[in-house]
Amino acid sequence: MKKLVIILILSLSFQLGYSNDRDVVLNQARESKENKNYDKAIKEYVSYIKMFKNEAVNLKDVYFEVANCYFLDNNNYMAFKVIKETISKYGVTKEDLETSPVLDKKLFEVAWADIYPEYTALRKQFVKRLNNVDIYVENNVVELKSK
Repeated sequence: MKKLVIILILSLSFQLGYSNDRDVVLNQARESKENKNYDKAIKEYVSYIKMFKNEAVNLKDVYFEVANCYFLDNNNYMAFKVIKETISKYGVTKEDLETSPVLDKKLFEVAWADIYPEYTALRKQFVKRLNNVDIYVENNVVELKSK
């Protein structure tokens, strides 16, 4: 019994430590962005995203933050590319883009003209990845197909 308790405590402390590492990286990225060090912020955001590589986590807001950094660094091509990836990977809708409290409003206005011609195709890429389209449509619950 004691061994089980010790294992549980060690497991929880490891998970909390890993969670804290993630928070540190995300906070560093946001601090770098605030300091207008966009290259560094982008690298830290990407590092944060990679921490979730094997987990089913919706990181669309983090992707929006990356897109904002590219946009603020005058790299519209990469900003648009990140938004497109967010649409195909997370199923982000036009409404999500328009109403996001994270995505820069000016970025959306500039990007939409570029994204619009590909928008339907990008959304179809997302839908193809769904395990059950009906559940997604009825309840907005995302179940991705296993690879």
